[in-house]
Amino acid sequence: MSPLHHLSTVSPEKWRALYRQALAAGCGHAIGLEHERLVAPDELVALALPGLVRLGAFALLVDAASEPAPECARALAREAAGVLRLLDRALAAHGRDNGYRVAAWLEHALGAAQASARVSRVEVDAMPLSRVVLEAVDAVAAVAMALHRDRLGVPGELATALGSILVLYVAAAGEVG
Repeated sequence: MSPLHHLSTVSPEKWRALYRQALAAGCGHAIGLEHERLVAPDELVALALPGLVRLGAFALLVDAASEPAPECARALAREAAGVLRLLDRALAAHGRDNGYRVAAWLEHALGAAQASARVSRVEVDAMPLSRVVLEAVDAVAAVAMALHRDRLGVPGELATALGSILVLYVAAAGEVG
């Protein structure tokens, strides 16, 4: 059974709580808290790239195992939390620099996570975690291209990436209940 199978029952309120939990778990993972607010959006996105590579490797290990090792699941959750934190801070910095509020985009991220989790059971069982990582990578690539040319496209792509990363975090952490 896919690690995503149990996510279809997660309520919108629970997604919000899980997002906050992932943000807290990712604090200080890639950058110190004191520097988080000073770093530009493009730098935060760049800092997330190595984490996305590691997420891909961990997801492939989980996908290949019939019963993933708890250490691998913990590493996947930890890495996902770190990437989620960086991308969340990139969204906040981009909003600050461009004069928009990010609350609606965070709701979009939660909706994207919920939509990924609500695909039919047949599709969930066929959807490996590595595919979720690829969705996040595609969104972050779109962010990187949009940062200096399409400031209106950045928050939507960041929200899409945040939704995918949240799904990875929840699937790996096993925090649904």
